[in-house]
Amino acid sequence: IKDGWHYAFITPVVRAVNVGLAVGLVGGGMLVPLGQTFAKDVLDAGQSGYGVFVAALGIGVGAGIIGVSARQAKLHLERAFVISVFGAGIALLVGVSTWTLGLAALSVMVMGVFAGSSYVVGYTLLQENVDDELRGRVFAGTYILVRLCVLLSMAVGPFLVDVFGGLSDAVAGDDNQVELLGVTINVPGVRLTLWFAGLIMLVAAVLSARSLWEARALRTALANGAPASTSSAGDASAGDRPAGDGPAGGTPADDASAPADAERP
Repeated sequence: IKDGWHYAFITPVVRAVNVGLAVGLVGGGMLVPLGQTFAKDVLDAGQSGYGVFVAALGIGVGAGIIGVSARQAKLHLERAFVISVFGAGIALLVGVSTWTLGLAALSVMVMGVFAGSSYVVGYTLLQENVDDELRGRVFAGTYILVRLCVLLSMAVGPFLVDVFGGLSDAVAGDDNQVELLGVTINVPGVRLTLWFAGLIMLVAAVLSARSLWEARALRTALANGAPASTSSAGDASAGDRPAGDGPAGGTPADDASAPADAERP
């Protein structure tokens, strides 16, 4: 596993997938422990509202996995991965900004679609960009990292609700309401926390995009014959060539002297 994590950190595409999935789940995973509180305190939907959230998220994830699996051959995987992580963050921000259960559930479903597609595309990128001898260790490292981040989100989420709740009480008063452009907005701690979770997912998308841009730049440099890569390739091909292997099977000096020897009586 240590070798797998080392490989993940030094390989841009693998690093992008790990950052996108792990950091994204730190934000997205907060919806699981906080969804019930959000449905009850913000939407006044009670326990049944949380059930709607869970169902919408499950339907969205399933649709995302099936849809991307069916269209995978026609997708630009790196671009699709970044869009999926970014879209999940935007959908979460929109969902927790709404005031009705229907709109919130629809946004959560869209978030599930992007989350499911990011899962499929991410592991496909790992499959395509990891050497056979390291693939098992890289996948094991990714599984461990993802699970740790999910556990972290579930542990940190309720704590952040208390922190942001105290901040909201101090700024907005006991009713946790602020007025923006003539519109009264409820800003309890759970809504602020889920906004923060959505921002974490957007940061994950930006970090993944930056790492994938690095990978594209490296591929472009290699394709254009970067000086270091060219010399290395030349050294490698020279090393692979048998000693004394010239155009006619001898050294260049032997080949040059051949005509002179032929003209000598």
